[in-house]
Amino acid sequence: MTAEADHRFQPANQGFAGWVDMSAPTRLAGGVDCGVMGCRVWWRGFLANRSTLLTELGVAAEPSCPDERLVAEAYQRWGATVQAHLLGEYALCVLDQTTGVLVLTHDALGVVPLYYSARGHTIYFGTHLSLLARLIPGLDVDEGYIAEFLLRGECLDGRTIYRHVNRLGVGRTRRYRARRGTELATWWLGEVPELCYRDIRDYDEQFRQLLRSAVATAADGRTWSELSGGLDSSSIACTAHHLGLQDFATVSVIYPTSTTSDESSWIEIVHADKGIRTHLIDGDKHKPLSALPDRRIEEPSRLHTMWPIFQQYETILRAYGVDVLLSGLGGDQVLFGETDFPIHVADYVRRARLVTAVRQVAQWGPSASERSLTHRVLTGAAVPALCYLRGHAIRYKPDRAVQQRCSWVSADLLHRTGAGGDVGAPGPRMPTVRGQAYYEHLWRLAGSAGQHWAQNTTTYRWRHPLLYRPLVEFMYSLPWQQQAIPGHDRALQRRALAGILPDQIRTRRTKAGPNQAFYEGLRANRDIVTLLIARPLIVQRGYVDQTSWRAAVAAAQFGHEQSAAAFEAAVSLEVWLRQQESPP
Repeated sequence: MTAEADHRFQPANQGFAGWVDMSAPTRLAGGVDCGVMGCRVWWRGFLANRSTLLTELGVAAEPSCPDERLVAEAYQRWGATVQAHLLGEYALCVLDQTTGVLVLTHDALGVVPLYYSARGHTIYFGTHLSLLARLIPGLDVDEGYIAEFLLRGECLDGRTIYRHVNRLGVGRTRRYRARRGTELATWWLGEVPELCYRDIRDYDEQFRQLLRSAVATAADGRTWSELSGGLDSSSIACTAHHLGLQDFATVSVIYPTSTTSDESSWIEIVHADKGIRTHLIDGDKHKPLSALPDRRIEEPSRLHTMWPIFQQYETILRAYGVDVLLSGLGGDQVLFGETDFPIHVADYVRRARLVTAVRQVAQWGPSASERSLTHRVLTGAAVPALCYLRGHAIRYKPDRAVQQRCSWVSADLLHRTGAGGDVGAPGPRMPTVRGQAYYEHLWRLAGSAGQHWAQNTTTYRWRHPLLYRPLVEFMYSLPWQQQAIPGHDRALQRRALAGILPDQIRTRRTKAGPNQAFYEGLRANRDIVTLLIARPLIVQRGYVDQTSWRAAVAAAQFGHEQSAAAFEAAVSLEVWLRQQESPP
């Protein structure tokens, strides 16, 4: 790797890390003394409501006021609850040296990750695990996290790959005074009241306004957008075009020979209709798993299978001087793209209104995989209601044991860690099953967005308009009849964007994925296959069973796998472990 490329991929220029000795708060590392009442600030990100804050905090006469000073003024006004007043994507740590209080927070949805660890009197914190690992001596891996990650491809709680290093959760703030740390819930969807308009067109208009605001506030400098041809990325690209962003263009990945993965015909519809400039990446030439990360990765992440695509993004966006790339991440979860069953019925079951529940489920036609009305009531209502009542994360069907879906995971690892059972629900618990399911989607998105953010380079920044907090709150506040309608997914989004989206995109019901290219990339790259089966570290450390794992790798090359998420997690963990054993 060239020196220039090595510099390009260094995360320090996109994040921060620091520490404070709470027994002597003048002993610290990093941060900026911004001249606001003894506040020292660690900051990365952007503010979506900056102009409003300038006025509200009395510094409107200084429009060039640095963000560090602005957030320090906000802290002075609102203290540890400052998260509730800042919109955007950011991580923020404030040391109030006049009171000896340290506050760690980030945007309410956790798009920008913030990690922390307490060692005696010293509190360590940062936006990148690799930066924290340089500061904290003797970090050990957390086998409980590894077990959950290998089984599910994610870990819903705040644990990380390192023991005793945690990730701040959705709507959370940490406050330290001396050695005592308190976790505060500084934003909670459960406080958002249900919205009820008499005219359905009012919902449509508010959705359009919020999406425009989300895109407009995320744009900064030369702004481009991803465009996959799906409803979400098209919504963002067409809204950006409608707003008249200067020098706007899109980046798309196409698969000319992997036909089941290709979306080029849909991408072309948007370009032809709007006249947007496009830059295409040939995904068949840069297949998933055709190359592994060429810099130290922050943590195991399923995104690393797509590393060749990220390299192409970097090359194109660097060449054109792009500052911000808008992502459609989160649309399925925030805009109810995954809701093909009446989750609201689970609340009727919870309240023992069984006749009403059955009648509601009967209005939803069965999918190809569902067998009977009784089966639909069980999977779409009874199981989620039972999970909620037991304090478990919501699931939607009585799945066979997760260990059976990932048979390569070591039985000894599961025994040591107690993993594999039902996952506890993140708190505070929502008032309804429907709300809890939505809230848990946000926790999962925080993990995905955080890993996205950790891929940041020094040349451009990801931003996620569909995770704009007012838009999320609006979608949550809708009555269930607006969130999900039998036989009509994303009904509100489709109605509201008439005239903005091309009708062929607005009404499409299908979406291709990169699975074919993934399998072909694995099959074509013998070096990676050898790396995965010739003395893999995940086997040597007792995380997976060698025989079962070799069989899984062989099957995956031909598109057969028990769990795609779990397989990709195992690949990423192997790459991460090998990097840790290599000298920097």
